[in-house]
Amino acid sequence: MDENYRVTIAHAVSSENGTTSGKGGDQTGKEVRIQEWYASGGKWDYVIRCKKKEDRAKIARNAEAGARNANLGYYQSDRYSAYDIVKPYGFDYTKLTKPANTDCSQMATTNANYAGYPIPRDTYTGNMRERYKAVGGFKFYSSEKYTAGYKKLVPGDILLREGHHAATVINNVYWLKTTIKKSNSTGRKDDVKALQARLNELDKAKLEVDGIWGSLTEVAVKKFQNDNGLMIDGIVGTKTATALGFVFGS
Repeated sequence: MDENYRVTIAHAVSSENGTTSGKGGDQTGKEVRIQEWYASGGKWDYVIRCKKKEDRAKIARNAEAGARNANLGYYQSDRYSAYDIVKPYGFDYTKLTKPANTDCSQMATTNANYAGYPIPRDTYTGNMRERYKAVGGFKFYSSEKYTAGYKKLVPGDILLREGHHAATVINNVYWLKTTIKKSNSTGRKDDVKALQARLNELDKAKLEVDGIWGSLTEVAVKKFQNDNGLMIDGIVGTKTATALGFVFGS
């Protein structure tokens, strides 16, 4: 992974025995976990993306909460126990106060329900794509730009390898050490590419991701600043970088 990127996912992996069965709760701290992004089987089959940014944020937030909750473990035959406990609480994993279990697809289903999308309880990796399409509100990407790479992913994206595994992106940040602006963009092509890609994603800027700071890139930065109540100076400093979802600092 590019050293400038920090991309993490949350997913249910295996029981404390390294199998599909075990006790309730996370016995090892690794049954349901957060880790660096990887390509399952060489690439994922689909990236399932909620169309609404605020709902993607909810999906990512609940996925992280589940992975950090020691009461959530992995046991495939007991995959509904955590779902059933948190359902009366709006599917909020922070409300799971006793040991229970999930599996990879059930965790994704719980997170989607938390965001307000009634994905059926019995959804699994073999029918996830069909179930999410039926409910509506999601886009589906199969291009390798999404399935074999990480730069186009956003928090809340659900990664699906059909019949095998599912995971949720909880973080995708680009690390900036200094400001980006027209006068210092030369020689920082990767930074400008990351900026252009993020403006396209967040603000539908339709910029060519070429790493060249031209007039269209500057206009897009100023528009983003204006829309987000920031100083309109065309400089990607601390506040603008943070609003873009970048990490700023040494």
